[in-house]
Amino acid sequence: MMAKRRTNRNSKLNKSGSRSEGLGLEHFVKLDEFSQEQSMQMLKDAGLDVGEEEAAKIMEFLYLFAKITIKEIFTPDENFL
Repeated sequence: MMAKRRTNRNSKLNKSGSRSEGLGLEHFVKLDEFSQEQSMQMLKDAGLDVGEEEAAKIMEFLYLFAKITIKEIFTPDENFL
């Protein structure tokens, strides 16, 4: 059984069509997105020969993963002490 993805209906879609705005990082850090051509070239250089749609999905995942990682690293852990 596949888990259902919960989305915030009030969040805006970014230019790739994802809802990654709800992470609360906009005031802290701005990540630039790569163009479709840059994305495909980077993936090709890494040994992945993919089409435009696959490249967009991979880059959307990596963008979201980077934002989550940054938030986890820089969010204070209240249970630390």
